[in-house]
Amino acid sequence: YLLSLGIDFNIKQVDENKLKNIINATIGNKKYSDRIKDNKEIIVKQLKKEIMKLLEGKTDVNSISDNIKHLYNNNASASKRLILNEVARVQANVNDVWLEDTGASDYMWMATLENNTCPECAELDGKVWHSNEDRPTPVEDTHIGCRCCVVAIPNKDYRPSTRLDNNTKEN
Repeated sequence: YLLSLGIDFNIKQVDENKLKNIINATIGNKKYSDRIKDNKEIIVKQLKKEIMKLLEGKTDVNSISDNIKHLYNNNASASKRLILNEVARVQANVNDVWLEDTGASDYMWMATLENNTCPECAELDGKVWHSNEDRPTPVEDTHIGCRCCVVAIPNKDYRPSTRLDNNTKEN
C-alpha cells in the first residue's frame, strides 16, 4: 500500500522488547490481565453473597442462577470489550513503532466512517501531522472500541482518492 503511494521504506520486524513493552503497558495502573481478573472477581463475590442469602432463606437456587447469569452476561460483554480494545491498542502502538522505523514524515488520521463513529474521531478524519508534531494515538486517546488508525502518507498534501463506506461497503 505504501509503495503504491510513493513512499520508499525498508521493512524491519518490530523489536521483541518494544513489543513486550507495548503489550505490558498499563492503563489506569493496571495491566489488561489485572482488569480481566477484576471482572471475574466481581462474579465470585456476587456468587458468595447469593449463597449466603440462600443459606439464610432469603433466596432460592433459580434466583441465584438468574442473578449470576445476568451478571455473567454483563461481565462477558465487558471482557469482550476489554479484549478487543487491548488488541486494537497493541496494534496501534506497533503501527506507531513501524511508522517510526520506516522514516515516515507525515501521518494522516483515518477514522472508520460508519453510523457509530464518534464526533471526535470523525472530526480528526483526514487531519495530517508531521512526524515531529504531537498527535493523538488511536485507542489510547479516543474511546473503547475505536477503530481509527494513523497511516503514513507521502506528503502533507496527500489525500486518498477513494474511501470505503463501512455502511454500504462501497468506495
